[in-house]
Amino acid sequence: MEEIKIPKEYFINIEGLREGVNEFKYTTDGLYLEISELQKGIEIQLKVTKIGKRLIVRGKIIFNLELECARCLKKYVLNFTESINSVFLPNNPSGIKTEEETEDPDVNFYTGKTINIVQLIRDIILLSIPIKPLCDDSCKGICLLCGKNLNEADCGCRRE
Repeated sequence: MEEIKIPKEYFINIEGLREGVNEFKYTTDGLYLEISELQKGIEIQLKVTKIGKRLIVRGKIIFNLELECARCLKKYVLNFTESINSVFLPNNPSGIKTEEETEDPDVNFYTGKTINIVQLIRDIILLSIPIKPLCDDSCKGICLLCGKNLNEADCGCRRE
């Protein structure tokens, strides 16, 4: 069985960071995230602040999703800019997390010399997908009788 390698842009090398602010900007294809709506070309801009063993990761992700309108079923592309705001702490050697650490969803734990941010990026993108995507707020949808897209023209069906 072939081993799947995570692209290097999804890792932060802790040993390579200097104390204070470290800036990163890169583009990746996003294929590894396995999100079918995601268009190629995710831009990731990060400011990683290292304070001892604590890492504060802030920045933004710029990406496009191809969605299907819930009313007219037309495919369209929507642009997103989402914020990243997360803290990474070394895993507690005793394995016991404090109450403060476990209640905050923006607190993550790491072991070793690198941090894998795949799940963080994937979660941000998945949470940005609208529950009811609309190509336009004024979308008229499709005729329930004949199936014609009512944004293109009126179908003439009698609707009561």
